[in-house]
Amino acid sequence: MTAQPDAVSGTAQAGQARQRAATDTGIRKLAVTSEGPAMTDRVDPRFGRAAGFVVVDLETMETTYVDNGASQVLAQGAGIQAAETLANAGVQAVLTGYVGPKAFTALTAAGIRIGQDVENVSVAEAVRLYTTGAVSFADAPNKPAGANK
Repeated sequence: MTAQPDAVSGTAQAGQARQRAATDTGIRKLAVTSEGPAMTDRVDPRFGRAAGFVVVDLETMETTYVDNGASQVLAQGAGIQAAETLANAGVQAVLTGYVGPKAFTALTAAGIRIGQDVENVSVAEAVRLYTTGAVSFADAPNKPAGANK
């Protein structure tokens, strides 16, 4: 009698392999701009004026929520403030829809890598896209200055 592969352990092994692949980049803490605190909430396409950030530990898949309310009320500099908030949270990469030039510069200066054009999906789906290699990091901003006001 031959042993049948265990679909459950195969699925778990695939998940572990994806997590290893994601963390092979040296990124452990990933932030996703979000309309709310849950993995089921939608990705907020605005970086600086996003409602907040779901921060995911890619090794444990534990999440925390960082509120971005302070940046939302700023007349200007929301992206720079949000970048500082993420740097203080120890984030190493962010997934979002759009990032302007000042925020891009601030994130880059803080050593935070940027995945852009991530939108119309849940936070969980954005993380899955990242861990499967479907999100690449940006070399330049994809929005003009002040476009998200």
